[in-house]
Amino acid sequence: MQGHYDIISLSGTLLLLDNNDSLGIMGGLSVLLSRPDGSNICGVVAEMLKASSPVELLVRRYIPKKEKPMPEEPSSTC
Repeated sequence: MQGHYDIISLSGTLLLLDNNDSLGIMGGLSVLLSRPDGSNICGVVAEMLKASSPVELLVRRYIPKKEKPMPEEPSSTC
């Protein structure tokens, strides 16, 4: 798809996977575009997306907290 479109929304995820000593990346990028006639089109970015003007990106990094094992409760015998 080529042509001039306004980017209304650009969102996605990128996950780093660590599986048994092999690293991998999984993710995707979704886009909502406005056509010159005012109609909108949305979809997934499969190849290159080139902007003709600067695009502002907000990037957040989430680091999951490692769960601490619950302390064992003392056993009671009756």
